[in-house]
Amino acid sequence: MNEVKQATISVNEAAKLIGCGRITAYQMAKSGRMPVIRFGNRPNLRVPVDALMKWLNDEAMSNVKEEAA
Repeated sequence: MNEVKQATISVNEAAKLIGCGRITAYQMAKSGRMPVIRFGNRPNLRVPVDALMKWLNDEAMSNVKEEAA
């Protein structure tokens, strides 16, 4: 049977996944550094898993290019 992959995770879950603190993750989300989706009037932030993985890869590649220069 196929398992359904969760499309979004909470900012707290994203923080654990990328290895940073909750406050840092919320700061990155609110500043636009981390990809998030905002739901409703009251900011309910969700992080799209695929976008987060792409963002992490892009950040890693950016760091590699900076170190090579």
